[in-house]
Amino acid sequence: MQNVLAVDCRAAVCISMAATQHHGLYRFSSHGHVFYVEAHENSILKSDEYGFPPVILRRLPPRPLSCNWADIKDEKYGEWRTKKLKEVQQCWHPERIDLGELEAIKYFNECVCRCVYKPQPVVANIARFEFEIQYIERESAAYRVIDGKNIGPRFLGYLTENGRVMGVLLEHIAPRSVLHSADLELCPAALRKLHKFQILLNDSNFKYNFLVTPDGKTALICDFANSKIGVDDERLLQEENDLAKALEDNAEDWSDFGQERVRSMSTSEYKI
Repeated sequence: MQNVLAVDCRAAVCISMAATQHHGLYRFSSHGHVFYVEAHENSILKSDEYGFPPVILRRLPPRPLSCNWADIKDEKYGEWRTKKLKEVQQCWHPERIDLGELEAIKYFNECVCRCVYKPQPVVANIARFEFEIQYIERESAAYRVIDGKNIGPRFLGYLTENGRVMGVLLEHIAPRSVLHSADLELCPAALRKLHKFQILLNDSNFKYNFLVTPDGKTALICDFANSKIGVDDERLLQEENDLAKALEDNAEDWSDFGQERVRSMSTSEYKI
């Protein structure tokens, strides 16, 4: 049997995309393998083609098995290369879980997805592309400090793709979906617990970073992507005051994992 040195990319599935009219990043999955494509500014593509993954695939020659990255510039076809991708560096938890072991259920946004794993509901938070690694680093750093303190969902381990650490796996909390008056006390109390460790949540929309459990007894904090560690007391107090003002508007519904931004997707192939 002849060895296969390159594979056709046209049947690949686009699992992530960050595109404008002048530049695009794409993450594709094909037969269990993940590869990336960057369409550069002033490439051969038209402005309306950057947001259309099938066009990107048509610009790719067969992928050498050793390559994980293609650049589309001003040539007719993209050019393959092997690129060492950035990964999470400060890993404190011993567990490693490959993304292929998760079954995607619902997406809260492009990077956060409710999944099933062994066979419990969990939440996967990933860096689709290298520029998002910084957010996972902040999540990881915050969870290292609060681990076991009942401030956020349990940290279950790090997620890997092609052996690269690029996400975190968290316990799924099924919170109560509507904000009640009692939560006006639970949420500030949770924030004060976080602040005891000099961690600033630092999210402009942080009202939706609180998970109130169905029994109404506990509020946990999620999403530490913008958090800062080692913040002075004055700034922490300001955040507590900001939360009090935000909670005064209690007309909006709350839903699982903070603000609901869910879209259902097919799970015929792993898609996170």
